[in-house]
Amino acid sequence: MIKLTAYAFKNPRLLIACIVLITGLGISLFLNYPAQEDPPIKVREAIVSAYYPGMSPERVEQLLTRPLEEKIREIPEVQRITSTAFTGGTIISVKLYDKYFQLEPLWQKLRNKMADARSSLPDGVSGPSVNDDFGNVAIATLAITADGYSMAEMRQVALKLRDNLTGLPGVRRVEVHGLPAERIYLEGSPAQLSRLGLSLGDVLASLQKQNVVLPGGQVIADKAIVTLEPTGNFSDMADIEKTPILIPKTGQAIALSDVLTLRRAYVEPRSTGALFNNKPAIVLAISMAEGGNVVAFGQSLKARIAEVKPGLPLGFMLDFATFQPEVVSHLIADVERTLYETLVIVLIVVMVFLGMRTGLIVGTIVPLTMLMSLIIMSLMGIELQRVSIASMIIALGLLVDNGIVIAEDIMRRLVAGEDRKQACINAGTSLSTPLLTSALTIVLAFMPLLLADDQTGEYVRSLAQVTSIAVLSSWVLALTFTPLVCYHFMKVSASHQQESEEHYDSRFYRGYRRLLEGILRQPLIFLAAVTFAFVLAISGFGLVPQQFFPNSERNQYMILVNLPAGSPYAETEQAIKKIDAWLLDRKANPEVSSVVSYVGYGGPRFVLAMAPVAGAPHRGYIVVNVPLGTSVDAPLERTRNYLYANFPELRAEVKKFWLGGSETGLVEFRITGSDATTLKTLAEQLKQQLRSLPDTIDVKDDWENRTWKLLVKVDQAMARRAGITSSDVALSLNGALTGIQVSVFRDSDQTIPIVVTGKDKEMMSYDKLKTLNVFSENGQTSVPLIQIAELIGVPEDGAIRRRNGIRTVTVSGKSLSLSANALVKRMRPQIEKIKLDEGYRIGVGGELETSGNAQGALVKFLPVALASILLLMLWQFSSYRKVLIIAITIPLCLVGAVAGLLLTRANFGFMAIMGILALAGIIINNAVLLLERIAEELHEGKPHYEAVVMAALKRLRPIVMTKLTCILGLVPLMLFGGELWFGMAVVIVGGLALGTVLTLGVIPVMYTILFRVKKQV
Repeated sequence: MIKLTAYAFKNPRLLIACIVLITGLGISLFLNYPAQEDPPIKVREAIVSAYYPGMSPERVEQLLTRPLEEKIREIPEVQRITSTAFTGGTIISVKLYDKYFQLEPLWQKLRNKMADARSSLPDGVSGPSVNDDFGNVAIATLAITADGYSMAEMRQVALKLRDNLTGLPGVRRVEVHGLPAERIYLEGSPAQLSRLGLSLGDVLASLQKQNVVLPGGQVIADKAIVTLEPTGNFSDMADIEKTPILIPKTGQAIALSDVLTLRRAYVEPRSTGALFNNKPAIVLAISMAEGGNVVAFGQSLKARIAEVKPGLPLGFMLDFATFQPEVVSHLIADVERTLYETLVIVLIVVMVFLGMRTGLIVGTIVPLTMLMSLIIMSLMGIELQRVSIASMIIALGLLVDNGIVIAEDIMRRLVAGEDRKQACINAGTSLSTPLLTSALTIVLAFMPLLLADDQTGEYVRSLAQVTSIAVLSSWVLALTFTPLVCYHFMKVSASHQQESEEHYDSRFYRGYRRLLEGILRQPLIFLAAVTFAFVLAISGFGLVPQQFFPNSERNQYMILVNLPAGSPYAETEQAIKKIDAWLLDRKANPEVSSVVSYVGYGGPRFVLAMAPVAGAPHRGYIVVNVPLGTSVDAPLERTRNYLYANFPELRAEVKKFWLGGSETGLVEFRITGSDATTLKTLAEQLKQQLRSLPDTIDVKDDWENRTWKLLVKVDQAMARRAGITSSDVALSLNGALTGIQVSVFRDSDQTIPIVVTGKDKEMMSYDKLKTLNVFSENGQTSVPLIQIAELIGVPEDGAIRRRNGIRTVTVSGKSLSLSANALVKRMRPQIEKIKLDEGYRIGVGGELETSGNAQGALVKFLPVALASILLLMLWQFSSYRKVLIIAITIPLCLVGAVAGLLLTRANFGFMAIMGILALAGIIINNAVLLLERIAEELHEGKPHYEAVVMAALKRLRPIVMTKLTCILGLVPLMLFGGELWFGMAVVIVGGLALGTVLTLGVIPVMYTILFRVKKQV
């Protein structure tokens, strides 16, 4: 027995001091506790990129993607490699196993591997580079708009504001989005250079030799070390214009501006851009340092913006495009309100059952436990977020159990005539081990979640941590604080004395006794009925709708815009502007408050669950904001219908945000194989079948449409006779159409490429391309392109995607009326009819894969948790038969859980699984308390049969009271906690309601059977 209660009575001043400290420190922490929207999880993903402009996807796959993948596979910690080869480059996603937490050494290993691979790549390749900060989340995005100002003027203001915000305490990083890339163009023509006896190589050599930043060494002058710094690097545009170019034939030097025209401008066509409320914008993505309070940080950020605004040039506007602190504040306010409602309900229930005085005594343990839990959470680094706060709500119904049981036992002892102090000490001492066993049972029930090496488990791990902290804190306080308070304030009235004498002979208890004895007379019939109910529940489980995680309840929705692959940036921008204009029409969309759009890419990551859209000129991403508390369902459906009706040329996916690792309801079918044509044929079959199912939307594959490229087929013989090489052809084409980088200009912290390009922009047209003059390396020989080469149109894949080294086409879609599980079931018969050649296979991804991985991570540790619980019970009771009784009661929780899910039509998902784990622990506690009471009755000398019956009678009230407290305490979470917690609350409420009733019959019946207990006549 644990003598914690006796120690508390020996040191009451120490205990009171600890309680005061817990109260003061807990309240102080609560008022300033770090808060976030979601639990922090590590993003174990990095992006490797490499570029070779102009190279076809097939060549990129062979020369860049494959060698890099082979190097990455040498790292054993890598779980998955997915890659995309596109024209001019490759992007490879590297995903580590979820069991790794120290990521920096692994990312350094990846960088080293990529550095080793660089030597095996073709000359001219840029990269490979590694971005391991892929999971950086912007808690606020600030849009800068300015009517009538140029982008250069907006840039100056944006960079000053970035520097200002970077100095704000708590800021981790401020990224600038929406700025077009700058270039310094040297415009002219090879013919012009040739007339002066110059070549492009001469210009390149002159620029590179002058534009250097190199140390000049040091000298000692007057006993001081003086550093020498040679000049030459370009400090302004005038320096570039004055660069002397040596004419080889004459030996004379002329200024660069006499040969070429200099122009500083933004790259056209642009590759990326941003719009806010349909106006050109620069967006600052602000991320916060770890461990901060998002709400407090948001307040300081707003204050800083308010300070900055008056100093902005007239016409400049600053608006938050997304602002997570507001979302977090709203979320925490809602959950805290639910927490307070639960606290009030728990206290009311306790006072109704125990009376005002005893109810208040027991109720004081609730806020104390919450404050003590906050202190321990702070020490463990657990922040306040949607999971940890909801965990406190769930724990509220559990942690009061210990106080109720202790107070009830003290009251019983006082009524029986024990000395007040001894009654308090004896109650705590005798119940310390059973209550510890009960608390540890809850902890062990959540063991699979604590040990799960899966990202979903990491997301909800604070549920297990906070619940475990709360129940163990409750155990400590119930054995120390509650007996001490009972000693000073508990009052035994005459009614209690009368109740003691006649309590178990009241009408209610006589009815329960008759029912229990009737069950004990016909145990097999009762067990058959219970078994039938269990089988019925298992059968009914197949009717429960399944959903891994629900959609987020954010006041935002997104639009993913995709034009046909190969569409230029200008077309994408024009389409997005039309969509934005309609969204901002107050008559058409009165709910919409603001719209931020990114053209050519997906902007910054501002939601942890969703990675930004990969960049491409034909892609765009729109975030639509509505006021807090406004449902996005109506505007989202209206937007979807409008886009389908008015933009048939593009694919627009209108979606809610989601909470889990995969989009809610999304199904994916991965087709793997080697031949691109076969893969696309199979993908088309799957897409047709998916579209034929009810209410399917967003059906697509990820290889996109094929695009055209012009193959410049050089006639090598004719080219040689003209003194032209293939290299000359490529350089002439690149110089005329895109430009050739010859040096860089360093402007403050910005490095701007200096590019030599053709002056005649008409060279962008196909007709003019044929007559383009191709110059030799020395610039002295030229010939029209059409004389030495043939232009052939060749179709090619827009992108080639691979997964773990194998070509993979992913077909995806979702249904508005069917869950992902139901959709896959409908598709399976169709997939089985598809004849696959050797080496080809179809696998399932999306929500089902994420759900399967998460459940697999839990199931892996379920046997360990169950064995630990049973060993704990064996330690408690030293009886195999009692452990068997407890084991038999565990499945009974499913009866009420399934019934609750069917009645409420709640989805069974990951959180509902968490509910079942918690429910199993609670049901076991019922068994522990009842079996412990039977042992006490036997110890008091009662006959075996009478001991079983009296134990059931005496434990009826505390068991029913504690479980009713838990059930009613979960009602606010079930009704107002949101869709994430609804299924879990339903499982616990339904399971407790029926499971408790069943265990109050099953345990006595199983006990009498296993211990061969007969009623004495």
